[in-house]
Amino acid sequence: MVGAETKLDAAARVVAVRAKSLKPGASAQIIAIRPDGTVEPLLWIYKYDPKFKRTYYYRSPLALPAGTRVEMSPPGAGSVAWMFQHKGIVTITGPGISEDDVILAALDAGAEDVKSHEEIIEVITPPDNKLHAVAKALEAAKIPVASAKLSYIPGNLTHVADPRVAEQVLGLIEALDDHDDVQMVHANLELAPELLAKPV
Repeated sequence: MVGAETKLDAAARVVAVRAKSLKPGASAQIIAIRPDGTVEPLLWIYKYDPKFKRTYYYRSPLALPAGTRVEMSPPGAGSVAWMFQHKGIVTITGPGISEDDVILAALDAGAEDVKSHEEIIEVITPPDNKLHAVAKALEAAKIPVASAKLSYIPGNLTHVADPRVAEQVLGLIEALDDHDDVQMVHANLELAPELLAKPV
């Protein structure tokens, strides 16, 4: 059970983590700081709901040496979260939609950027009430919105051209996505075009 900070007096094998004193709607990350300074992310809870599980079990025990500090800290501390930006994403699909019309309506409502991917247009917004404002502005301009949600966008993509590596990474993402204790999975994976043309 983790509060603000716990220090291990002896080596331990961690089989589960439980966060306490977390208020509804709060986000937090539980991390382990080894004596050599390396950081091991243990659990990341996004917008806690009392309906969530209180105890999270690992598939395999995690060995931590004596002197390790286990802390509950704000999201992103000591993890790869710094590689992602929390943003709103409004997705637009459908034939005959003008990107110029989307840009005009979205930017006036507070959007940060507009990106096109073949027949899909994505509008990027700040992670606050601008998401809903932009979605409403697009709908008012008769532009159909397929989805509007908060997400994490990678700052830099990691290019993968090896089919074997791609299969391993996609398998991991699928396994995480299917896990009962996982709410969302975000990745900075960019598959080579030749891998997208065929199943991996």
